[in-house]
Amino acid sequence: MGCQMRKILALFLLIFGYFVSACGELSSPSTVRVPSNGLITVGVIAGNTADDATSIQPLADALANSLHNYGIQGGRVHVANSVEEMAAWLKSGTVDLYIDSAYPAVLACQQSGAKMLLRGWEFGQPDAHVVIFTNRNTGLRTLSDLRGKMIALRQPQATSSFFLSAAHLLRHELSLSSKSNFSATVSPSEVGFIVSESDQNTLRAVLTNAVAAGAVDDYSFDIVFSPETLQQLVELDRTEKIPRQVVVARPGLDKEYLEILTETLTNMNETEDGKAALAAFQTTRFDHFPDGAEATERKLREMLATIKQIALP
Repeated sequence: MGCQMRKILALFLLIFGYFVSACGELSSPSTVRVPSNGLITVGVIAGNTADDATSIQPLADALANSLHNYGIQGGRVHVANSVEEMAAWLKSGTVDLYIDSAYPAVLACQQSGAKMLLRGWEFGQPDAHVVIFTNRNTGLRTLSDLRGKMIALRQPQATSSFFLSAAHLLRHELSLSSKSNFSATVSPSEVGFIVSESDQNTLRAVLTNAVAAGAVDDYSFDIVFSPETLQQLVELDRTEKIPRQVVVARPGLDKEYLEILTETLTNMNETEDGKAALAAFQTTRFDHFPDGAEATERKLREMLATIKQIALP
């Protein structure tokens, strides 16, 4: 009986040892499926904060160095001219990761099947919201006071001054109508909006009473605008917060490889080389979405559906 028990125990230990060995191999570098070209490819869209190969290349290089043991031999950057082009690259596998603000990121996800992976801290801030404001001398004090008047928004592609602003105004039952010039007629039932091209132009239009109100990123309002300027303004409202920057992962990436990419990105700010790579395109760190990636993407898609009713200039 004792001999039989020893045989059973030996067989159990043999099977257990094999199982542990097999599990260990799952996370070894040799078994992680990486892109066949041996490159990590990061994409950006021209005209945004990280808008050229020079600013984003240090990040691609840092990622490649960290992933060398997994077979990644180098980092490459692709700069797209539009969201549509970036979405096509994500869908085809030309780009592995895409970094941008929330509005173009959710558009690219919708068009390509890509998924949001991480939140980026831009200018040291994890989230962004919009301040809707007016000149103190207008007498306007609430959002409902904007009916029949004009508001300046930076540009239709901007996350803060258009995407967030428009969604917020629509949720407050204010109908938005695009206008081509400051003297255009605005009906009493709508809020006219005009494209200013920059936050400084928006501010100038408000201070000169060319428009009744403006909407800018909280960073511009709270940090860039001078205290003297703020004394001339009145806040009408602030929108909800959304991630200031988003990392998008293309569809089809190996699950284990994606986990390794996630860990590498979230740890990047812990080394001097990593900090330097992040600083090159004004990012402080990457972390997980507080509400989870799926919930965050769902929320942004709902906002996107809300603003699609607006006729753009």
